[in-house]
Amino acid sequence: MSSLAPWNISELLLLIISFLDQQSLARAARVCRSWSHVALDALWRDVDDLPRLLALLCPYAKPSKLTTKYGGTISTYVSILTPHLTRLTLRLSTPIHLIEDDVVPFLLSLRKLQFFSISPYGLSTKVVEALSRLGYLKDVSLLPPGERGKGNRADVLGFQPLLKEGAFPATQRICFSADIPHATRLISSPFFPSQLSRLYIHVLSIAHADVLQQLFATIRDSCPMITDLRVDFMIHPHVPLSVPGWPLSERPNIATFRPLFDCRRITTFEFRWDYALNLTDGDMEEFAVAWPRLEHFLLNCEPIIEFNPPLATLAALLPFARHCPRLHTLGLYMDADSAPSDVPALPFVALRELMVGASNINDIDSVTLFLSKLCPLDCKLVAGVRWPDAYGTALDCAGILDERRPRMCEYWVLWTRVVEMLPVVIRARMQERSLRAEMQREVDRLALEKSEEAGRYRELQKELLAIRVQRTSANVASTS
Repeated sequence: MSSLAPWNISELLLLIISFLDQQSLARAARVCRSWSHVALDALWRDVDDLPRLLALLCPYAKPSKLTTKYGGTISTYVSILTPHLTRLTLRLSTPIHLIEDDVVPFLLSLRKLQFFSISPYGLSTKVVEALSRLGYLKDVSLLPPGERGKGNRADVLGFQPLLKEGAFPATQRICFSADIPHATRLISSPFFPSQLSRLYIHVLSIAHADVLQQLFATIRDSCPMITDLRVDFMIHPHVPLSVPGWPLSERPNIATFRPLFDCRRITTFEFRWDYALNLTDGDMEEFAVAWPRLEHFLLNCEPIIEFNPPLATLAALLPFARHCPRLHTLGLYMDADSAPSDVPALPFVALRELMVGASNINDIDSVTLFLSKLCPLDCKLVAGVRWPDAYGTALDCAGILDERRPRMCEYWVLWTRVVEMLPVVIRARMQERSLRAEMQREVDRLALEKSEEAGRYRELQKELLAIRVQRTSANVASTS
């Protein structure tokens, strides 16, 4: 072929290929290497039917559907690829209990599966028991809220998998939805994977502080390698909320969390509950001292607000600045109306995101000045709650119709002003520190020069004294 042929000029080839349909593009991709890159880019740019595209590129057996007795379907592709599948995501279009009898055998056939994701409420007792028998499985995760599908909360209310010896032999991370007593029972099993390093529990309902403390003690005893722990009670329209909240004395306090302080490897910890916790500024010192390796720490920064401010204040940030040099994400619910006037000269080193939820705030100037002494310039301040629409609907369903939401909006507006002002004040402080450092260098230089001059003066005095002694000696010698 001539080097000047249109198909050898990339711009013209791209123009020609842009008019081809998918089948023609697939054929073009198999012509030669130079065509393959251009054609594949066009093929993958807009995919609305992945199996059909794969069949065009490399034909395989016709897809079949497993039809359940309840009318649900699971699409599977019987080909040589299935036994070697390493990643699988199931977005449920129906409650798991309707298709469980088909899903479980399908999962057991995936002997090489390493990564498995499913809608939240999809990890039923039988599904977890099936997954526990897969020898290569490394990661069991739940899909994020925007990709939940149509799972049914009722499918996990009786969550009680029975693990057998050798369960989850290679698994490093497990996520599941359960009530806290059921989660405690699963983790306390003698066959729960001791090598687990990451654990996420989507909590279905709030439990008493003693029950939560038992869960943490069980995690301490069963997961000695744990580095990433997340206990997440999501506030959404279908979750049960207590109105009013439990008395402060019955809420989780520092004693509730102390069993976890023996887990010295923890770098990531998230905890979300319904209302503010019974924790003070002094309690934050225990968290920070126990976990100096912390990198990501969110401690219930988005609870349902109440009319009494939380016990923790802005001073709760200080222990983490002192003891956790690797911390890059921090979230606390605080009384921002109490800003300490004296801040130690030890700001955060690695902090990149500070989450304050709906923490109460009134004096934005004092808050901005305080945070400017602690936060790096590139630290992002985040206010508000996750999924505010779902949060608001949940309050409506619980009958919470007072002025809390207007107050949250007011706080959010004030925090937004802090967000705008904070970088300006931090830059001013940086310039001030730079100027102060420059002035200190000049003072040090002058002090050094003065010291050197003093040294020269002393040397001159010594020389003068030596000359005087020499002359005196000469005079004595001449008179004698």
